[in-house]
Amino acid sequence: MDSCIFVEYFDENSPRHNQIKYFFKRLGQTGKFAIASHHWALVEMTKVLTRKGFSEEKILKFTEKLLRKRRLDDNKIEWLPESPKKNYDFDDFFYDLQENLLEFKKHLADTIHITILMNHNIKYIATFNVEDFEGIDNLTVVDPRDIDNYL
Repeated sequence: MDSCIFVEYFDENSPRHNQIKYFFKRLGQTGKFAIASHHWALVEMTKVLTRKGFSEEKILKFTEKLLRKRRLDDNKIEWLPESPKKNYDFDDFFYDLQENLLEFKKHLADTIHITILMNHNIKYIATFNVEDFEGIDNLTVVDPRDIDNYL
């Protein structure tokens, strides 16, 4: 999941908050998709929420709950490392990241997401920022507003 999903879930006053709640409700009802994300999404979420004026304490409590309980509502979240490969380290990650930046010509933050997804052979990403991930082979971009089209 892209960080914007966590941002909209956190911000109960956001016009997209109810769309995210519905998105997770539908995912939970079908059981068709596993939900996964990574720590980078939480770092990016923290940056956005801080800029929106939310308190650091509230953001940290939300982040800790996500990491410890590993769920949003009734949906379990798997927190992924940069790669499932043994001996994959930061040198490997930054090399892959550089290759992907050159190939896809996306923003750094989005390319970090893309690199982790590719390392795990993940074929779907949920995001409101569809255009940020378009054009990536073998990656289907799921806009939460259109979840019923994917189930």
